[in-house]
Amino acid sequence: MVVRASDRFLVAAAQAGDLHAFEALVRRHQGPVYRVALRMLGSEVDAEDAAQEALVQAWRALSTFRGESAFST
Repeated sequence: MVVRASDRFLVAAAQAGDLHAFEALVRRHQGPVYRVALRMLGSEVDAEDAAQEALVQAWRALSTFRGESAFST
């Protein structure tokens, strides 16, 4: 049986410097982020760029994330 780590656990691990934990967050959320961007922008290329930028911004702001909301928001 495979146990899936919670976003809360992965965020804490990533904040402590675990790059694999942030990679797991990206893998988990890149699809939904891309789909929202695609609906908003209507272009696959633009949606890919926007999704990548959003995830880069998530990485840059990770140290300030307090967990008062879901990582997915």
